[in-house]
Amino acid sequence: MKKIRLTFIWAITTLLLVSASWNSNIIDTKGYFLSDDQGPEFKDLGNFYADFLANDTNEARIHLHLFVTVRDSDGIDTVIGSYTDINGTIWSNVTLTIYGTLNDDWMYYVGDGENVTLNLEKRIKIWNVKYYANDTLGNWNVSDVMRNSYYLLAWQEPPPNPLFVIGSIIGVVGICAFVVVVWRKRRN
Repeated sequence: MKKIRLTFIWAITTLLLVSASWNSNIIDTKGYFLSDDQGPEFKDLGNFYADFLANDTNEARIHLHLFVTVRDSDGIDTVIGSYTDINGTIWSNVTLTIYGTLNDDWMYYVGDGENVTLNLEKRIKIWNVKYYANDTLGNWNVSDVMRNSYYLLAWQEPPPNPLFVIGSIIGVVGICAFVVVVWRKRRN
């Protein structure tokens, strides 16, 4: 009778331990996900355009900023921004760093590209930009090519309007004449 009772207790204890372990794996699914053979997914891609106001020397220093939002259920390993001049054939690469996490596991990456000075002779700079990303399993994806355009808005004094100049002179002469007439009448 003792042997049957011990076997029964052992069987129930084992069943409870296995059941508890099995149920905790089902309930705690945070660490489990399905991996895939797809590369990372890009979001918020598009052409970028910015105007810059020139300084007193009619120049502006601009800096190519690279930024992209990426996600992958397997985790992101590397994100690279690649750019070239609109007429260029040689691409330059910049490894982007993570800037923050957005909702739904989207990661925001940023990096800095080329510095350029715009002036009155060279008012616009356009780069072709694309992004590469790979996940922790080695799957790569490449974005479409986009355009980053920067334009210099130079402040120049407009030439004076001749009517404004003539009107101002007539106004000043008129006020002076009025003051002289009033002053003479008071003296008399």
